[in-house]
Amino acid sequence: MRNTGLCVDIKSLLKNRTIIVIIGLFSVLELVDAFLTNWAINRGLVWEGNPLISGIAGNVDFLILKGAGAILSGLIVLVLFKHFPKLSLATGVSIALFYMVILTWNTGLLLNVIA
Repeated sequence: MRNTGLCVDIKSLLKNRTIIVIIGLFSVLELVDAFLTNWAINRGLVWEGNPLISGIAGNVDFLILKGAGAILSGLIVLVLFKHFPKLSLATGVSIALFYMVILTWNTGLLLNVIA
């Protein structure tokens, strides 16, 4: 049987360790950012700068949204990997780099606020 469209054999995709490591990395970074942001907001150290999610930042809904986003973005990159492997790898690395910059920025801000 021929596989067409977005129907994907997940088992074969999971054999490619590079994409799995990249997806795992950016998912963990996104979740660390969510927990760090939530922690800082609940202690009154910072406020959420993103107006789209500032209303839920600091409570459980924020963590659920960020967790769902991490899962969804990971699945999208994984599914697209079958059809566009280079683009998917580049996208995954870009997301990971983005969250590394965000976490570095947020950590720097928190260290200045706490000190």
